[in-house]
This record gives sequence, C-alpha cells and structure tokens, in this order.
Amino acid sequence: MPTARFASITLFAVLAGVACAPSSKTMTVEPSMPTASSAASSSASLSTTAAASPAPPPLGRKAPLPPVAAEPSPDAAPRLQSPALAQLDSKLTSYFDGVGSRRLYVQVDKPLYQPGETIWLRAWDLRAKDLGGAGDGPATYELLSPRGSVVLKKQVSATAGYSTNDFVLPDDIVGGEYTIRVRSPDGVVTGERPVVVSRYEAPRMKKKLEFLRKAYGPGDVLSATFELRRPTGEPVARHPVTALVRLDGSELPRVTTATNEQGSVVVKVPLPPAIALGDGLLTVLVEDGGVTESISKAVPIVRKRMDLAFFPEGGRMVVGLPSRVYFEAKTPLGKPADVAG
Repeated sequence: MPTARFASITLFAVLAGVACAPSSKTMTVEPSMPTASSAASSSASLSTTAAASPAPPPLGRKAPLPPVAAEPSPDAAPRLQSPALAQLDSKLTSYFDGVGSRRLYVQVDKPLYQPGETIWLRAWDLRAKDLGGAGDGPATYELLSPRGSVVLKKQVSATAGYSTNDFVLPDDIVGGEYTIRVRSPDGVVTGERPVVVSRYEAPRMKKKLEFLRKAYGPGDVLSATFELRRPTGEPVARHPVTALVRLDGSELPRVTTATNEQGSVVVKVPLPPAIALGDGLLTVLVEDGGVTESISKAVPIVRKRMDLAFFPEGGRMVVGLPSRVYFEAKTPLGKPADVAG
C-alpha cells in the first residue's frame, strides 16, 4: 500500500542518520487517507526509535568524546646519568666554591667630560658562577690622573655587589685620559674604566689629527698628519698652525708650520733621547678670527721595556709539529707598540 511504503522509507532514513539535501526536482506523493491502526503503529515506531538513539552530529563534525580522568605524572628522571658527567659537575662545583672567581664592571654616563662637570658612575661586583651579587660592604672609588696619581677617592656602600656614586671634577683639572678604578669591599677584584677630560666648545673649523706610526720611542721624530677644513668642507690652505708636545709634565719646544693647498700638513716634533714615564700629549693650535682652537691626542710612546705575549694558533705547541705562533707587544701602560726584528 502507498501509505505503508512511505512510512517505512521515512523510518529507515531516521535510523541511518542520513542527511538528505533538498533536490531541485520535486516528487509528489498522494497517499490515500491512512487508517487509524496504521497511523498509531507508525507513531509508536518513530517514538521508540527517537528515544533509543540520540540525534547524530551534523555532517563533517565529530561527536565530542567523554572526559578522561587525569593520570599522575611520572617521577623526574636525573639528567646526569653518566658517571663522567657527574664527576665533571662535581669538579666544576668544587672549583667555583674554592676559587670564587668574580668580575667587576664599571659604567659611566659618557666618555668625555669638561672640567667642572660630574662623572656619574656605577659598578657591579658579580660572581662568575651565577652572576649573582658578591656581597655588601664599602667599595673604593678612585679617579686616577694620566700619570697614575690619585686625584679623587671615596668610599661607597655596596649592596649585593652593586654601588653607584659620582665624581665632581675640579674647575682647574688638567685635560687628558683619566682612569676610574673601583675596588671591591674585600679588595679581591678591581675594575677600571678610562674617561677623557678636555675643555671643548663648538668648533669653528673641522680638525683631524692622526699619527703616522702606532708607537714612538726615545729619540724618534714624532710625526702626525693634520687636516684643517671649514664647516662647509672647504680646505683651509696656507694657514699657520703650531704643534706642541707635553712629555712627562714638561713642554717640548713648539713647532710652527702651515697647511698646504689641500689644507693638510705633516707636523714633526723630535722626542728626547731619554723618556722616564712615557706620558705624552700632542696638541695642534689653530688661530682664526682671534679665536684659538686646538686638537689633542695622546702620544703612544714605547720605553725600553715592553710586554710581549705569545699565542700558539692551536692553543698549545706540539713537539715535532710545525705551528704558527702569534705575538703581541704592548707598552707598560698597556698600549700597542711597534716592534721589528
């Protein structure tokens, strides 16, 4: 009968969970009027099926899974399983506990200062093992002159290896390269930072001074190239300049010369045959419109004694094998030196 066939097709579609999309073609079914017994039977079958199975999820989407109870995490496994690694870790710990290596770092707010200005600085005293603060106590702050004498000194309280303070430069302080030295409260480690003190103002001319050699010794002729230009970049030709050298606190005879057509000149100043400390400063003076400008540079002077260091390329030299060895030459002040031979 048409009525029974239509009811069975509908019930099969519901049980299978098939999503039937509407079609562009329509089909007209004209069933005969159902009887009371057949309608009741179909209604009972549909109610039983709907109660037995829940509605399926939409097409393309997975049904949610029931929650899963949490599991306890496994025990932590030790990382150092090898006896050799455990021995290495023990030796490293013993080394840092016994030696107690530390590093002290000094920081300033700028590298160049004028007389009368304030040098703001701070220091960190850290352990090399974990970069933690070394401890508390009074740290020693010193400002050293270019000749190594103490100009200013103070005690600063350090907390967990950290300290901060300042140096007020005197108005009559002599220009040059000064050194800030900070010593830890226990005196074990020391940190240094160089700063330059010089009277400067906005220059009216551009000046450049370069030495022709990296270092000079007693009896050598100090030679340096000097360039003079206008702020617009034009060379200042045939302009008189004066060069002077202060060596170990005394001034050598001045040398007067003039620039060439390109605005440059090589200044030459003979050095004495005997040099005690090797603290030299070359200054070139230029006068323009009643205003004298200058440019200065520390002279790298080598004394008879030098510090030589040798570095094998592979770290160590092996007997019977050719090896390349590098060497380094420095002055007693730690500056680079020229050597030959």
